[in-house]
Amino acid sequence: MTTGKDSSPKTLAEALVNLRGELQNPSRDAVNPWYGSKYAKLEGIITEVRQLLFDNKLTFIQNIVSENNTIMAQTILIHASGEERTIDGPRVVIEKFTPQTVGAVTTYAKRYSLLAALGVEPDEARKLLDHAVQPYRAGFRIVVFDRTARLQN
Repeated sequence: MTTGKDSSPKTLAEALVNLRGELQNPSRDAVNPWYGSKYAKLEGIITEVRQLLFDNKLTFIQNIVSENNTIMAQTILIHASGEERTIDGPRVVIEKFTPQTVGAVTTYAKRYSLLAALGVEPDEARKLLDHAVQPYRAGFRIVVFDRTARLQN
């Protein structure tokens, strides 16, 4: 590893290797009201990783990309050296446009994009898969295939 006197990582790759050694799966601090499965809320994830990112001279920003009735969050990991890496999260198709649906889908996309960028697991994965094809009580459902999550009426 190439580090200075302060032993902080000097490159994005070094910082990500260090970060992966320190990260743990986030606390599952919320319960899905429709399925009862536990998941990590976006604000909780950010709180848990903020100091580790800082210690490794990293930060992130997220862009929301909206195209053809879909929303995708791009997470851009930025190192103090100026290096950056963009990770595309899952693309979520919205078939029923309401402010609540767009807000929920945006938060969902940001959460999963950030977690993918950090390489950590956000939920009780088996329960998520079991319920992924069942209708949401809110009038839509998420169908996950490849890198796409699809919201359906």
